[in-house]
Amino acid sequence: MPSAVFVDGTVRDLLAARDIILTPIELTDIHGFKCIGVAERVPEISHSISSQVHVWHVTEDLYPVTESEVERWLVDAPSGKHWILSEREFDPSLFDDSESVSYTHLTLPTILLV
Repeated sequence: MPSAVFVDGTVRDLLAARDIILTPIELTDIHGFKCIGVAERVPEISHSISSQVHVWHVTEDLYPVTESEVERWLVDAPSGKHWILSEREFDPSLFDDSESVSYTHLTLPTILLV
């Protein structure tokens, strides 16, 4: 099982290969959601020229991300656009009402082969 530091570094490298650079940000973990940086723009998420996107990583666990975890994160997350990269199962319908949050489920083969 890879460590969160390995996954964060791998995600940074994959994004950098697509000319998406993450700028570190001083945010602590928010209920299991770790902000690994802010991208100036992520084409799949934002079509505007300069629309910063907070990129979050949720590490692997036995259980799926719960609705209450998402609600707690939504309360504490900064305003703006967000991209959540989760190693845990996740019900994307939890964000149906939000145009500012995108979700991607990561698995080890996805991280290593993309």
